[in-house]
Amino acid sequence: GANLSGAYVENADLSYTDLHRASLALTNLGGADLSGANLRETNLSNANLSGAKVQSACFGNNPGLSLELQQNLIQRGAIFEQS
Repeated sequence: GANLSGAYVENADLSYTDLHRASLALTNLGGADLSGANLRETNLSNANLSGAKVQSACFGNNPGLSLELQQNLIQRGAIFEQS
């Protein structure tokens, strides 16, 4: 996947983007639209997802994603797939 580590994509429209196995470590995704995006196996270590739109975004096996943040994303409409 793509290496977007440390990128500043705050408020970007990334809806329906295929980010499978990408590295988004240290990336600022605050306010970004990730609706319907494929984020399975994406490295989210220290990524900022505050205010990101995650309705129907698919997550699963994400390095760096805490259980607390996972629960928060589910409450905001994200989908988590089990391995």
